[in-house]
Amino acid sequence: MPSTVNGIGTHYYGRRNERSRQGRCRHCQQNGQLTSYDTRLFAVVFFIPVIPLGRKRIIDYCGSCSRHYVLSARQWEVNGQLNISDAMSRFHNDPSLETALGAHAQMLSFFQYDEAAGLRREALQKLPEDGELRASLAEQLFAFDMHDEAAGLYAEAVKMRPDLPVARAGHARYLLEQGKLDEARELLDFMMVPGAAQIYPLQPLLVLIAELQRTGRHEEALELVPHVVEELPHLKDDHWFRKIVKAAERGAGRSESLLPQKSFSLTSLLFSNSRDYSSNLRGWIRVTVVVALLVLLAAGYNEWIRHSRKLHILNATGVPAQIQIDGGAPVTIDAQGVVKVTEGAHTIQIRGPIAATENVTVSSGYFERWFKRPVWMLNVNGEALVIESVIQYAVNPTPTVPQFHMGDTFLSFDDVDYLFEEEPPQSISVKHNQSVTKRHLDVAVVPAEVVISRFKDQNAYGALKLAERLLSRTHDSQVLDQYVTLATKNNAADRAAKFLEPGLGQRPIDVDWHRHYQDVKDRAASFGALVQEYQQLTEKEPDSAAAWYLLARKAGDETQCERALTRALELDPKFGWALIMRGNRALQRHDWDAAYRDLAAAAETVDADDRWKTGPALVLLLQQKTEESFAELSKIEDTPAVKGFSMLLQAWAAQRQNHPVDRQKVINEVLGPAAAAPEAAGARAQLELALAYLAADWNAVRQLQQNPTQQATPLAKRNAMLLNDLVQKGELARVFPHPGIGLTEWDDLLAVALAFELSGNHETATAWMNQGIERLKSGDHDDRRLADLLVGPEAPGIAAARSIYTNPVGERSLAFAALAWKFPAQRDAFLAESQLWQILPIPHFWVVDAYLKSQGLAVP
Repeated sequence: MPSTVNGIGTHYYGRRNERSRQGRCRHCQQNGQLTSYDTRLFAVVFFIPVIPLGRKRIIDYCGSCSRHYVLSARQWEVNGQLNISDAMSRFHNDPSLETALGAHAQMLSFFQYDEAAGLRREALQKLPEDGELRASLAEQLFAFDMHDEAAGLYAEAVKMRPDLPVARAGHARYLLEQGKLDEARELLDFMMVPGAAQIYPLQPLLVLIAELQRTGRHEEALELVPHVVEELPHLKDDHWFRKIVKAAERGAGRSESLLPQKSFSLTSLLFSNSRDYSSNLRGWIRVTVVVALLVLLAAGYNEWIRHSRKLHILNATGVPAQIQIDGGAPVTIDAQGVVKVTEGAHTIQIRGPIAATENVTVSSGYFERWFKRPVWMLNVNGEALVIESVIQYAVNPTPTVPQFHMGDTFLSFDDVDYLFEEEPPQSISVKHNQSVTKRHLDVAVVPAEVVISRFKDQNAYGALKLAERLLSRTHDSQVLDQYVTLATKNNAADRAAKFLEPGLGQRPIDVDWHRHYQDVKDRAASFGALVQEYQQLTEKEPDSAAAWYLLARKAGDETQCERALTRALELDPKFGWALIMRGNRALQRHDWDAAYRDLAAAAETVDADDRWKTGPALVLLLQQKTEESFAELSKIEDTPAVKGFSMLLQAWAAQRQNHPVDRQKVINEVLGPAAAAPEAAGARAQLELALAYLAADWNAVRQLQQNPTQQATPLAKRNAMLLNDLVQKGELARVFPHPGIGLTEWDDLLAVALAFELSGNHETATAWMNQGIERLKSGDHDDRRLADLLVGPEAPGIAAARSIYTNPVGERSLAFAALAWKFPAQRDAFLAESQLWQILPIPHFWVVDAYLKSQGLAVP
């Protein structure tokens, strides 16, 4: 039959030479009109005829089921006519039983029903007394489901030839349909003799048994069963026959069956069309077997998946890692690799960059194994940065916000669409009201210290974990600084102290480690215990310069501090940390010679880093000896950091003398040949921002703050750089509408307070100042001392004020400006101190500069 899918396929077009007859469809067994006609078959596209595939003769088209027979029209016309003509010629030349039946069969086989009817009439006229002819014609008609014509001929044949078996059997079939069971049984008595099955088909006898049982004549039906079983032994296992016999036996009330026990045959049940079992049972059994096989295959595949899971190993430590799973053979992973494991709990031994044991569980739901793509990752020491992106495809998609996983040693994801180098598509076709979500995992090859710095605001908890893991493997001063700053900012000081505490026992004493431990422990509630802890350290190790220096850093009073610092330098006159501290204390007293001497000596010690080397130059700057300061810096421009500081100072000096500054030239000289390299983008952006701030180029500052390297900095913090410009434009209240909002560091809060004071809003300035004081109260010992001075009932003496903050530049000018504002009685002394420390254009230089100018002072 022709068929089309979405209008594409084959189809009939046209109807000619149409003939119809009433009959029974040989497919659906419905009585109705059967139509035959000529047509053409076409290949169609969108139901439009395109390619002709030939003329066809449709035969016995049923309107109920649309089934029909198809012949080539030419074959039907040529072969049919030739065969029929030849058969008719033979009949006309010799009108006999054989020639009549041959011609009649030819006509029926070519569906020439009208012609066949004419032949029957002619043959019956020429052979009016031939009962065998009538019976044979009826058999042919019966084969073509032409039952009305067949029934009449069978009846006539029985009258003419009562002894003719084919006539008796054929007529009996129609008597059975009419319910005339006794007459049918009488006609079929010739089948009841032994050996009848060897001569005649016993199908009518089986129908008789079924009809007798159906009409409740059970005993009569059972009387025929032994003979039938004897003649047709295979019927003992026939499902249909056994069903009828059992129903008759139940109806007759018999307890013993005429049938033997049925033998079980798996072949008959599954792989044949035998009648041993019902078609429904065979169908259900076959479906069940197929389903069972599919279930077994699915279960086997599920089990194979369970035993073949991939565990991705990430190693960002830079040191090859030996991975041993459950005591198996170790595998070396340089950067990234995959090992296959079975779902369940596993013990993983890691050697190389660290010595660690990880207990992990790889598991998923039973059905999820077929439909999802889970991912498990072992992240050696948690140092690799895993980026998870959930991408939505829609008409108006939600922006993708990556999630950064760091510090975790084991990661699992339920379903991942794209892994590592598998890039998600730019777009996916979706309907207007639908959306499609995909997950992508990638690994960034970035040094851990850079990851902590760049992503600390997006995932502070992860950054803390990553820092701890890196510090547990190697002591990196930069990471240590980042870790303590991050812990303090995120109220995790207790956690940091607990992490750092085990490292305090390292010998020789790790001064940098102890300094950071002291900073996270330095809080009001625990300061006394901290001082006592380091007093005990000096008692245990009285000859350790490091122990005395650490006590001096967190001494309870000035006397104890001075004594401990003196003792440290007595034990080790070239102890760099102690020299730095004594030099800074000399700066507080304006003892320039002593400060220069100690800071210069510190810069020559083995512990010296880049920050220490600039100390002598700062002493000269505080004395306004600019040229001498540049000469000092020129001696130590051996690192990018010192060179950058020197170039910024020179640019600042030129700016103060109204000389033009070529910013790009400064950047190129600082960064050297790497200035244009992609990896230098962050450093270049920082230098550009520093030079723009130095020149008070606020438009450039705003533009540079849009650089991706600045996006991690909170907006309020970035706006704090623009305070001077915001005051000039009258936008301060709009950008900072509520006291303290968005800012967490005390210097930012005090700077905003000064800005509001400059704008004439004293009440709001006071509110911001109070927020800054509260932040100072939660800081370290020096911060708390400054807070005490700012809230004290009387102005502190200048000497006491100078001793509270040890940072030689930083926020000292801001702190003294705040003291001048709070205590008018000591304003001149505090303003002079603030003016003294205004030597570098670092935040919040310009707002302090504006405040000093408002008080009649200016930076030299």
